[in-house]
Amino acid sequence: MAAPERLQKFLARAGSASRRACEELIRQGRVRVNGEVIREMGVKVDPETAVVLLDDERVRLPKLVYFIANKPKGTVSTSSDPHGRPTVINLLPKGSRERVFVVGRLDRESTGLVLLTNNGELAQRMTHPRYQVIKRYHVRVKGYPDATIVEKLRKGVWLAEGKTPSIEPRVLEREGDTTLLEIDLSEGTNRILRRVLAKVGLRVRRLTRVAMGPLMLGELRFGEARPLTEPEVSALLGILEGENLVPAAAAGRREMKYAAQSRAPRRPASGSVARGGRSGGPSRGRLGARSHRGGARNAGGPRGAKRKGPSARGPRAAGHKRAGPRRGGPRAGAAAPRSPRPSARPRGKSQQGGRT
Repeated sequence: MAAPERLQKFLARAGSASRRACEELIRQGRVRVNGEVIREMGVKVDPETAVVLLDDERVRLPKLVYFIANKPKGTVSTSSDPHGRPTVINLLPKGSRERVFVVGRLDRESTGLVLLTNNGELAQRMTHPRYQVIKRYHVRVKGYPDATIVEKLRKGVWLAEGKTPSIEPRVLEREGDTTLLEIDLSEGTNRILRRVLAKVGLRVRRLTRVAMGPLMLGELRFGEARPLTEPEVSALLGILEGENLVPAAAAGRREMKYAAQSRAPRRPASGSVARGGRSGGPSRGRLGARSHRGGARNAGGPRGAKRKGPSARGPRAAGHKRAGPRRGGPRAGAAAPRSPRPSARPRGKSQQGGRT
């Protein structure tokens, strides 16, 4: 007996509509369960025994199917392709009518194991990094990874998404100027393995996925697909029960998330750039205007350059007034200085911007 599930989820799994659309159908009173009209959310049904009607038509869950395919090079891991390229769906045996989707995609140049099923919950468990389902790859690279390269892979390398998890490559064989490596990954983004190896100087010649969780590629030929056996299906469904599962590495996820944030440039606090000008260029204040010390002083040339002319700061236009207190003058809140004696000659520039 299957576990009870919410009515809107049951309708969505049956392909009636999206989850939100199914909720609206329930509110409209168009759904009946065992002869009773349902208008409230939260009602649970048994997927195997409940009789669910939508507009007086029986709603049935599709038959769950599971296929394994050996994707050849040049095939795309999608259900359809607008450019007319071959897809892994075309590898299914003729007569398969159930609509399936690809679990664990591979890029066009990679080959190997791909799972195709219409069990959405299992697909989510197989691919989400939280559940740490291991995928195994055989990668042939040019050259030989020395101890320095292996140590970089173990520590993780920096990509645009952040720091990658630790990778432990195992050498299977060495042939000529190439090396065959076996690598396990529990999570991954677009072409992550190729990008990581390129980061440490290893060029990928061939990449094949040979295992995914309890599934093994085995002797399946390129371009072929077959339905899973009962033991293989039982092993996959065991993942839904928590078997063959490694707990999520929470620390590793935090490291990748926060590492990406730590590389972002820090923005100065609002108002702090008003007294800037020390970063090598004119700074701008809150409203985008150049600050006095950052713009006027540095506009004449590079920082530290000796300026020629009667004034180190350059002449000012007549009538120009300072935007703030003079450099070296009293700070805000300080006592006002005493006015000079009438007979004393003022130093520096006058308030009109010229020399006295």
